[in-house]
Amino acid sequence: MAATVRLDVPQELLPFVGTALTRLTYLFPHVAFATTDAALTAEVGDGIDASELRREMAHTLYREKIYQETLDMRRQLIRALVT
Repeated sequence: MAATVRLDVPQELLPFVGTALTRLTYLFPHVAFATTDAALTAEVGDGIDASELRREMAHTLYREKIYQETLDMRRQLIRALVT
């Protein structure tokens, strides 16, 4: 039986939805992801734990935020080590 998992996305995380969605699609190829104004949704079938998927969606979104916000700092550190 199919179920819909919805994750409401806080305003400050909206800029990261697109790249997080790309990663989620790769990690869960059998799940149909979609976005709405301020939410990520997923249509899941049998064999997928909806609560675990929702947790993974939130984690991936926050992980993308951290990645993008620290990218410049990591580049500067690498540049300092290489030069």
